[in-house]
Amino acid sequence: MTNHSITRIDPGAMHYAHWTVLHQMRWYQSIQRRHKADLGTQRAVSDRFEKKFAAFVVKPRVSHPGIGFTHRKGRLIRKAASVMSICSVPLAVPCPPMDLLSRPILLFTSPKAGSGANREQIPLLRQLLSERGLKFHEVGCPDELARISRHAADVGAPQPVVIAAGGDGTLGLVASRTLPETPLLPMPMGTENLVGKMVGQASTAEAVFASLAGGKIRRIDAATANGRLFLIMATAGFDAEVVRRLHLRRKGHIRRSSYVAPILQTLQRYRFPKIRISRLADDDTVIDETVCRWAMVFNLPRYAAGLQIAPTAIDDDGQLDVVAMSGRGLISGLRYVAGALSGSLERHQDIERFQTHRIRIESDERVAFELDGDYIGRLPMVIESLPLRVTLVVP
Repeated sequence: MTNHSITRIDPGAMHYAHWTVLHQMRWYQSIQRRHKADLGTQRAVSDRFEKKFAAFVVKPRVSHPGIGFTHRKGRLIRKAASVMSICSVPLAVPCPPMDLLSRPILLFTSPKAGSGANREQIPLLRQLLSERGLKFHEVGCPDELARISRHAADVGAPQPVVIAAGGDGTLGLVASRTLPETPLLPMPMGTENLVGKMVGQASTAEAVFASLAGGKIRRIDAATANGRLFLIMATAGFDAEVVRRLHLRRKGHIRRSSYVAPILQTLQRYRFPKIRISRLADDDTVIDETVCRWAMVFNLPRYAAGLQIAPTAIDDDGQLDVVAMSGRGLISGLRYVAGALSGSLERHQDIERFQTHRIRIESDERVAFELDGDYIGRLPMVIESLPLRVTLVVP
């Protein structure tokens, strides 16, 4: 039988839990203390508690003497039990509903953003909002977006709902210029649309309006690299060099075919220099160091083309998932791609994985790095997690 000797609650952890949780806990513990209770009653109580409060129960924190029960030859025996904590798992408890249609609505568009796919949906969305009698303001300048968000905070008004029409880079730009409590609704129109795929948001005007009218609020982490906010990933090495070469030759919207020439050029010329990853404490002292040839840092469990490089990354745990690859050359690259496609990448012996909330990535040579598919510059970079930094509107 599952042991449920629960003796403490993390302060402030159950943000939306009803006070009856405490009442039910005390009721459950009182049943456990009745030594004459039969085994069937014990199991029924356990099942009832687990079913009702499964969203709040996390794994045992520490071991501590307590009251537990086991069954041996028809007798209930008292024994030591481990202490469990009850706390809210982020997103396990629904956030309170938010009346988004009563807020100001901003439609952020960028002519150069994304792949240009489905951009005909933007005029349809304008028409749909107008037909419903909703006023909205269209913004194309990030500085104007930041000014509107700051003004709302200064006067104590609700933050506007921002519809970000574009790719993942556009959504990250909008998040960087607005406050954490600003509701952001992605309208996917980029090459990969990784955030949109993660939350299940379609790019049609009807789907976006449906999320605006009846969607839910979801808080996710973000991160910064040298002070610049990103949502999905930061990489340094071969793939960042591909993105750099694409950036140099970019004209207009990016499509998947745009990557072919930069990949071939990088395969011919890239030498896979050594990259150092240092895990940092809060005071910037180095905890440990890893040397690799490819460095990838994930905030979300997503990568281009559906490759499963960090599928266990959690978007609201306050941690960065680091993947350090030591292989070099075409053969290693093909091996990594095959492992990512098949879901067996974690079994490769030349790949190291760990979690942290702050790291520094550097190299003695000129190594490019990119954020969410956009070339940023050369190493070094310091990456830090921002827990629950972004508020998304999801279907």
